[in-house]
Amino acid sequence: MLTAFSNNIVEVKKLLADNNLNQCFLLYDQNTIEHCDAKIKKGLPELNGSKRIIIPAGDDSKTVEKCMMIWDALLNFGATKNALLINIGGGMITDIGGFCAATYKRGIGFINIPTSLMGMVDASIGGKTGINFKGSKNQIGAFADAKFVYYDCDFLETLPRPELISGIAEMIKHELLFNEDALQIITQRTDRKDWITEEAIRTNIEYKLKLVRNDYYDRGVRQCLNFGHTIGHAIEAFSHAQKTPVLHGEAVLLGMIKELKLSEAMFDCPVEIRILLKQFKTTFFPLLDFRYTLQKIIPYL
Repeated sequence: MLTAFSNNIVEVKKLLADNNLNQCFLLYDQNTIEHCDAKIKKGLPELNGSKRIIIPAGDDSKTVEKCMMIWDALLNFGATKNALLINIGGGMITDIGGFCAATYKRGIGFINIPTSLMGMVDASIGGKTGINFKGSKNQIGAFADAKFVYYDCDFLETLPRPELISGIAEMIKHELLFNEDALQIITQRTDRKDWITEEAIRTNIEYKLKLVRNDYYDRGVRQCLNFGHTIGHAIEAFSHAQKTPVLHGEAVLLGMIKELKLSEAMFDCPVEIRILLKQFKTTFFPLLDFRYTLQKIIPYL
């Protein structure tokens, strides 16, 4: 069953009412515990007594070692097979939290509360969970649906600007895949505030779930969502190996631009799309100048 989602916190309260609050556990990273826990305590006071599990921030935490920290904490806190893990953070937290929930005691329930734009429109929905392995992105994982995804644009106010606009790259990808007027929309949305609206976020979630409904296990049409990611993930992994990490959205944007160039050469894709994305890159990511060669990233593809 596909994930239900809403920006109505009452829906979360209804779900919590059906669970033993002593078996609710909150997963944060070091950034979200600092910036988001107060909002959770205010909006969901029924969780104030719940145990918190905290891991380091950043994509480098998507590892087996951090999974062991989470499993160990759940075990020490007495989490049973009826436990509910609530993942509060960006894509890293919902990815690793979902995977740990899917594997702890052969699977416990989990809720995602994404606090980044990337998490809201992409990572927290669709059933993909996982971690990185040996320098490669998302090599270990499982398909598991959150019981519920709650998104709230107020969380986005806690993000630094680069993290905030990083998620717009995924929104552009969705527009190009699903909207015949995508080029016009991208041209018109010249400010980040034009992208970060309740309506735009909800539309993007619905875009993604439309494909997921038709190909949950990613064996056919859902692979369209990999646009920008085949090369983008390689760029991202290489940047981490070089100790000069780029954000996921930045890597996806670079990946889309490079993949469009290949599409122009192989399939007569109109060059106007790539030109527009390069203009977007100049406007929204003026300092993004990560250098790489195909020879360097091929091992990560």
